[in-house]
Amino acid sequence: MKLISKKTKAMKKFDEQTLPIVRSDIEEALNAIAKKHGMTKLSIGTITYDPDGSNFRTRLEGMLPLSAAQKDIEDEREQDLFEMLEMPRDSRGKEITIDNRKFRIIGVNPKRPKYPVLIEDSQTGRKGKTTAYTAICALGVQKEKA
Repeated sequence: MKLISKKTKAMKKFDEQTLPIVRSDIEEALNAIAKKHGMTKLSIGTITYDPDGSNFRTRLEGMLPLSAAQKDIEDEREQDLFEMLEMPRDSRGKEITIDNRKFRIIGVNPKRPKYPVLIEDSQTGRKGKTTAYTAICALGVQKEKA
């Protein structure tokens, strides 16, 4: 298996210009490894490098597919979190419009109380976050009066 497809010059040091090239090659190799071993995720984190550019460090994160029982538990937990935010339990996957741009709700992160709703730009695929209030308004959820 050939991991680097194009011939490149040897790097002199790791810096802002060279690390994106290295990252791209690492991500390509990680995708092949994840596929080979049946992982749902194998990704590289933030890369930092020494001031002299001789070393870099990063973190890898790998994830195996959830079993059906684990998935049910995770889905129920997420639905409970949406409900705690006063959003519909089935909010995942719903499309919303924010500032004339379409997004899809992809999850909820309770560790981010200010911006707990995870979204993905429908056009670019770029991931982001928003407030529960913004998501509720975009979903058109009407609160019951007490």
